[in-house]
Amino acid sequence: MAPALLTMLMEAGLLQPEQARQAVERVRAQGGPVTTVLREMGLLDSETLARFLAFHLNLPYCDPGRLPAVPPVMLEFLPAARAVEYRALPLCLDQRGLHVALADPTERPVLQKLAGMMGYPLVVRVAPETELLRTVQRLYGCSLPEREARLLEMDAAALPTAAGPLAEALLEEAEVVEDADAGIPEDSDPGAALAAATSRQEVAEILMAYLGRRFQRCALFLLRKGQVEGWQARRQGHPLPGFARFCMALDQSALLHSVGLEKTCFLGPVGAATQPAALLEALGAPEPDTVLLLPLVLAGRVIGVLWVEGPEPALRESCGELQYLLGQAACALEILVLRWKLLRA
Repeated sequence: MAPALLTMLMEAGLLQPEQARQAVERVRAQGGPVTTVLREMGLLDSETLARFLAFHLNLPYCDPGRLPAVPPVMLEFLPAARAVEYRALPLCLDQRGLHVALADPTERPVLQKLAGMMGYPLVVRVAPETELLRTVQRLYGCSLPEREARLLEMDAAALPTAAGPLAEALLEEAEVVEDADAGIPEDSDPGAALAAATSRQEVAEILMAYLGRRFQRCALFLLRKGQVEGWQARRQGHPLPGFARFCMALDQSALLHSVGLEKTCFLGPVGAATQPAALLEALGAPEPDTVLLLPLVLAGRVIGVLWVEGPEPALRESCGELQYLLGQAACALEILVLRWKLLRA
């Protein structure tokens, strides 16, 4: 019987049955987690796999290397050897239980062992395996076994020399699988709809259909090759005609330039006098007042910006939810790329 993770990947079309069979054989022959075997076979990188699991299991995604300092007392819950073996890292303790970063939450025996060892209910987050191992090595001050050390070397060797070309290549591949526009039901759940998206255009449609019902005006911009391009936009729930024809140099808009280069968010008033005329024309009347700008990150680089308008309190309250929604959209795009690569292989 195939491990749960392999079954999920096959059902999502990200793994062929023959590849799953080979992975099972390697696990039986060499041992170790399924996530490690998939990485060693060159089928999936750790970050993509972690985002896939977080998306499909509806669990928070975290990069342990970017978390605030983990209190040293948390390391007492799990010995270093077990943290490496189970690909687990205790993060914090609150009224809900012990928060733990895991590379593969589908491994129920591991969850049961961890809960028994640590004596608390587990609140699980999903983390990329290589980043988790790197953080365990740093926090525990331990050396990794040979196999795990090779895994980190593979991860470092696979990193692109520049994030920009990689992200743009992913976008181009996502464009290849575009189908005819799909209608999005008004009451559809955006997460479920994104999981079933079959094209880059459909991903944008799902976001705009959902946000267009909640905000006065919303827009998605694409950033590539130093340009900002219109992707999709809605005003009072209706598509903005001609928005896809918008294109200008990214450095002409200080706001979009800042969000794109620094991966930062912006919330505040926007003076019409400070915005390029072409941008205002693309967005249409009325002129923007208070806006929230959030980056859409793919392969470590901002490839798009979400523009949302509305009352400042409502935008502030929605910021966290919209960031999560953009994370789901990025995962949907990554899945499209992986599916396209498998079909091309």
